[in-house]
Amino acid sequence: MFSVSVSVPVQFRNDFNEVALATRELALASEERLHAQMLDTREAVRNLAELLQQTRLRFEQWQALHDNEMTEQVEVLQQRYAQGDLSLADYQWQVQQLRDGMQAGLTLQKNYQQTYVAYLHITAALADVVSSLISREQ
Repeated sequence: MFSVSVSVPVQFRNDFNEVALATRELALASEERLHAQMLDTREAVRNLAELLQQTRLRFEQWQALHDNEMTEQVEVLQQRYAQGDLSLADYQWQVQQLRDGMQAGLTLQKNYQQTYVAYLHITAALADVVSSLISREQ
């Protein structure tokens, strides 16, 4: 019978603990970055959805109040001026008020449409964000 005994120093036997700890720390840091980016994206979508809802409500309120009345108001003003019920200054002032109301409505409509497009853009990009995060982590 023949027997061989080999002794490995402790520092060499426990090296895998340091590698495992370093790998674990990298995985945790990566998970934290992923979580932070997902929170940022979710917050951006939530804020944009809220802004879209507010803008849509304001535009719809304006539209309900003024959309059909604008044409009618212009006709009434023209008739009153033609009949002599309004002075030129009053007619011009009221036309200016109508113009300002129309401009406000157009601004609301533009803001709503721009917000809607931004919302569509960010929600369409969600799949790319998620897949890029997953591919980056692998």
